[in-house]
Amino acid sequence: MTTRGLLREAYLVLRFCGLLSLWVATRLTLKKVHFETVRTILVVRHDRIGDMVLTTPLFQVLRRVFVNARIIVLGSRVNAAVVENHPCVDEVMVFEDEKRFRQFCRSVKIDLAIDAYYSYIFRPAWMTVVSGARYRLGFEKAGREICFNLSGPREGGQQHMVDHLLDLVRSLGVAVQDKQPRLYLSGTERQWAGDFLAHEGIGDDAILVAFHPGAYYPSQRWPLERFIALGQRLLDAEPAARLLVFGGPRENDLLEQVRRTLTDGRVKVFLGLGLRQFMALVSLCRASVCNNSGALHISCGLGVPTVSWLGPADPVLWRPRGPQDILVGKQVSCQPCYRDVCGRHRCLLDITVDDVWKALQKQLSSTS
Repeated sequence: MTTRGLLREAYLVLRFCGLLSLWVATRLTLKKVHFETVRTILVVRHDRIGDMVLTTPLFQVLRRVFVNARIIVLGSRVNAAVVENHPCVDEVMVFEDEKRFRQFCRSVKIDLAIDAYYSYIFRPAWMTVVSGARYRLGFEKAGREICFNLSGPREGGQQHMVDHLLDLVRSLGVAVQDKQPRLYLSGTERQWAGDFLAHEGIGDDAILVAFHPGAYYPSQRWPLERFIALGQRLLDAEPAARLLVFGGPRENDLLEQVRRTLTDGRVKVFLGLGLRQFMALVSLCRASVCNNSGALHISCGLGVPTVSWLGPADPVLWRPRGPQDILVGKQVSCQPCYRDVCGRHRCLLDITVDDVWKALQKQLSSTS
């Protein structure tokens, strides 16, 4: 473990010890949920896009169990749009500040508040208290449990992130069936995507492939020159191929490099798209090639076959696991390291253009 990791663990132990007396008190006041009394549910998830996507199976279980309840998701400016139009979510509130959140909760009586952060971070747990909910549930670690009055799962254990999140409802005695993240587009959004591509001269017979060369951390990015080489190989091999290249607001430099290098008219580089517009266009693609990013999880949630790699992240936790998803790469001894920046970067540099091309060919042949 790194020095930074050791310091973090020491801090968490000290935090728990400091909150120990309050933790004992919460263990004495744990409640049992009376399901029939739960009419409004709040799920706290105001962080990143991929995390919101992976939380959608939790929404699906909540809707099945609490059929008539109003399900509200507390999202961020970044991820709230992900679950627009989701049939299991009644309302999405964008978190601005705690004052506005308190005002909202005073106007809406919350019965059950769920902190969906699989983390040691304390603030999301505290938000369940601020909500005034009668029942409060979340992952227990390093004193976070003082905020909850339902017995929840402990943070830890080797399983996929979706399974960790579903442990929240399992702790209520609820059976879990569907574990696949799912996202939904409206008919209007799908129509817009089709019209937009037609305006760009892309017909219905085109083989659409999405590339997303960006990622939150530099250590998660496969080298851009390899993305470009892969794109050129696709265009050389498939005359009907149309390459759609996407990125977020912080990735304009990457996209400009692609635009300058891949000058073939069959390549469309998209700058300034809204998140829902990106989702609508990706939904029409035959395959999506991504770094470990929100774009990867969105593609999976839309049912688009993906080719990806995880780099420094733990494949047990984060791998796409749909039947149409291919994970490329070889396990290396230092993985997972979760470094933001890496000097050696073997986990991604060992992945060749040939490796990804073979996976992409497999995806395109299976969806033809």
